[in-house]
Amino acid sequence: MAAAITTLFHPHVEVVLHDMARDRVVAIWNAFSARKPGAKSLLDPGLLADVPPGQVLGPYEQVDRHGRLLSSVTVRLDEGRLLLCFNFDRSTLDSAALVLAAFAAPLVEQPEALFHRDWRAHLNRVIDDWCRERGAARTALQRGDRLTLVADLDKQGVFDTRNAAAHVAAVLDVSRATVYALRKESQDLREREGLR
Repeated sequence: MAAAITTLFHPHVEVVLHDMARDRVVAIWNAFSARKPGAKSLLDPGLLADVPPGQVLGPYEQVDRHGRLLSSVTVRLDEGRLLLCFNFDRSTLDSAALVLAAFAAPLVEQPEALFHRDWRAHLNRVIDDWCRERGAARTALQRGDRLTLVADLDKQGVFDTRNAAAHVAAVLDVSRATVYALRKESQDLREREGLR
């Protein structure tokens, strides 16, 4: 398995197999760290005693000797006697992400004169910010998420603007009737909780 993964993701993944009882590196595939088979693992078996065999730890971040960021996962095998570690060198992806993020990136703030009266652009930004703060994709919002979002928009007075409900429905890919029902439900909840 280790050989297959390192072959598929060469040269970006290193796999290390540790013998916990002997505190030794048993094998290493696609070694880009300074470790070699037979070297001390420098692991504390006592700290891993409560981790069930087969449970994956991670992904967690590490920094290698060259300053590269690694995403790593670890799993205990063979009743906990062995530890298998997968280290993925993210540096190529991180560099590509920086290039892509910089490509055609805005350099100045949005000119207010162009968008001052564009309530749709403002509403798009509000919904995007709401989803981003919660780490949720607007296309994957569950009913409860949509209810909370519509309630928040209602508190901000969004629905006082003509056609706002239709725009919110289009953004959330639901019907206008759904938006109206969510708004009504959120208002009813506020009334019952005495928060009106």
